[in-house]
Amino acid sequence: MQEYNGHLIDYSLGNFAGYENFATGGDLGLSGILTVTLDNNGSLSSGHFTSLMLSSLGEPAVDPSGAAARFVIQLSSADFGSMAVSIGPLGQLSMPAPAT
Repeated sequence: MQEYNGHLIDYSLGNFAGYENFATGGDLGLSGILTVTLDNNGSLSSGHFTSLMLSSLGEPAVDPSGAAARFVIQLSSADFGSMAVSIGPLGQLSMPAPAT
């Protein structure tokens, strides 16, 4: 996830669940639910990421360990550096501080 011109961009939101049609080993078993509220300008008002783990059949379940959130943070930081959106310990999203 990244901030771009004051807006949230999230990538790869397609692999949520599918009965026996996705590989689910390792990182491929991580998924999530992104919930956002936008203001009238399309900017993030609030957001939350819920970590999920896919079963071997591809069924999602909430993952209290937060593995998916940690993985998203890792990828976002590597790809977008200071423009990465952070995910707090309770799943809350935080946009990066504006550059000065």
